Amino acid sequence: MRRWIAGVAIGIVCAQAAPARAQGGGVLPHTPFLDGSDVFVNLPSHGMVFEGQLSPNLVIYQNLARGLEKLDPRTDGDWHSARALSFDPMVRLRMLHQVSDPVRTPSYMPKLTYQEFFYRASGASSPSVDLFAVQATLGHHSNGQDGCTFLDQALVNGNCVPQVANRDASTAPVNTLDGSFSTNYVTVGARFRRTMLDAENRARYDWTLGADLEVNPTGFLGDGGLSAELSPLYGPTRLSAIAGAATTFGRICKSRLEVLGTAKYIRGAPSTIPLVATTARAACIFSDSGGWGLLVRYYRGQDYYNLGFLESISRFNVGLTYEQDGFLRFKN
Repeated sequence: MRRWIAGVAIGIVCAQAAPARAQGGGVLPHTPFLDGSDVFVNLPSHGMVFEGQLSPNLVIYQNLARGLEKLDPRTDGDWHSARALSFDPMVRLRMLHQVSDPVRTPSYMPKLTYQEFFYRASGASSPSVDLFAVQATLGHHSNGQDGCTFLDQALVNGNCVPQVANRDASTAPVNTLDGSFSTNYVTVGARFRRTMLDAENRARYDWTLGADLEVNPTGFLGDGGLSAELSPLYGPTRLSAIAGAATTFGRICKSRLEVLGTAKYIRGAPSTIPLVATTARAACIFSDSGGWGLLVRYYRGQDYYNLGFLESISRFNVGLTYEQDGFLRFKN
């Protein structure tokens, strides 16, 4: 079972590694600021065989790539606009070192993202292109289980009722076997990226700044929304700050060597976790056509894996990634 699930996870990432080809043999360009797919292990393992985030973004529509490919950074200094709509049936898996090496309650995280882009070029002696994006995401996060969330609850007339009066839910044991977790959320955010170009209008390096506001309203969009009981334990409002930079690195990281840092403030977080979750990651994308590469990541903060919302974790990860971002392409 362990080998089968690990094979499927790695296979999905590797299948994405073959870039789609456009008419005429060119590689289809990336849509920026979307999640990638990761498969990694912990060092040390912390009782985990592997973890995977499978994020095959399906771009329903985008006209950014065609506009950028027509842009001449040395002569065109006007602002232009473009947009994109994508659907991501994201799934997170975590396989544990236990009897039969189970995958406990995967995270099902489908989401729909709309992006509006604005971009312009600078025709200076060292040309660059500025890209600004505003985006909105409607998403869902659940684990597909129907048991009570906490072990001290019992099902009474279809509702999970605590068996101890006035108990402190933040210290109640979580039902990690078949406990239910579900929330619907909205995220609004912005990104700014400046790409520096060489004499042939190819990207030399870029840097990115961004921010997101995520809200998980109680009962949003019906029964799949965050329950009134879970809301004060999960932290329904989250504000993120993002900073990153990328360049190429010789014959190893031919496409992109990227570093990215994120700090997420969790308003209303339970006392068992820190108020800020931090992530630092580096990715080396091997092929000059983009796609797959090596991932190194450090995460500290609230466990992001559905029923881990009361746990604070600190993890160092090494593995594979398939980046769906990449250097933008311009007219030569």
